[in-house]
Amino acid sequence: NRIGGGMDGWFRYIPPGGRDPAGLEPPLDAAFSGLPWSGRRWQHPPRTRLAPGYRIIVKEVAAMMSVEWIVQRYRPKVVAVIRHPCAVILSELAQGTSPEASVNALLNQAELFRGHLEPWRSVVVGARTPVERLAAVWAARHRVLAGAMTRHPGWVKLFYEPLCRNPQGRFRDLSHRLGLVPTREMRDYIEYSSRTSVPDPYEPVRVSRLQPDKWKQQMTAEEAQSVRRVVESFQLPFYESDEHWSL
Repeated sequence: NRIGGGMDGWFRYIPPGGRDPAGLEPPLDAAFSGLPWSGRRWQHPPRTRLAPGYRIIVKEVAAMMSVEWIVQRYRPKVVAVIRHPCAVILSELAQGTSPEASVNALLNQAELFRGHLEPWRSVVVGARTPVERLAAVWAARHRVLAGAMTRHPGWVKLFYEPLCRNPQGRFRDLSHRLGLVPTREMRDYIEYSSRTSVPDPYEPVRVSRLQPDKWKQQMTAEEAQSVRRVVESFQLPFYESDEHWSL
């Protein structure tokens, strides 16, 4: 679904009970109704929603900091997929994401800092290099997510790297946790999408076993350590041991 508001739409914070009629609400209303729009066609025709056992799965990456608002508005089951910051930073740089604009999109939201990030404002402001700025953005977004997860212990936490190393097993376990029954179609798609690469950065088809350590061939030790310093200052319960950062 398309999020309104440009860069701000990707880093928007909406508190529980808030409204965002010009940004997140229209595309998410459509998605949670089972009518996600992609390009010039509906992903699933309305009749599909009448099929027995039809479930709506919404993958949302722009609204991470608004997840508690999403839960209050739509009542979904939540699966938080967490990926190593170095890999995310390299992906953002490859897609041409502006580190400066990303930082400004955070700093322009007074309510976000007042409610969640004020203790780390100096870290965000003090980031200088592109890698440090995107590290601060990653850490800030995950600081908000981590706080929400402590208030909602029933949410499912899933790390990207183990999922890549064992996609069939991890998706089978995840299906059971969500009350879903794995089907042949699901298993075939997982097999295809984890053994094939499509160059489109927005197409989720990659050779999965190559993804967890890919950043280690593309980032210098100095850059990785600068990312680690920024991330660790946010006191996150993710990627805390040395083994997560060794090249």
